[in-house]
Amino acid sequence: MSVLVSNLSDFRIDFSADSTFPKNATITYRLQRMGDYVIWGPGVYHRAFGLKAATIMTVRWEQEHCAD
Repeated sequence: MSVLVSNLSDFRIDFSADSTFPKNATITYRLQRMGDYVIWGPGVYHRAFGLKAATIMTVRWEQEHCAD
């Protein structure tokens, strides 16, 4: 999860299931206002670009695997 914590910023994050980020299989989100956020799960490739000065808080956690 990444959250924009600065104002008047521009931060782009691309997501894809393919590590080559083909145009037809890539989704792009722009974080531009304080509080804008994106969340993604395991197996999703991501890349980020600071288009303007930005402060981003990124939280990562491991998913706990339960044996049944």
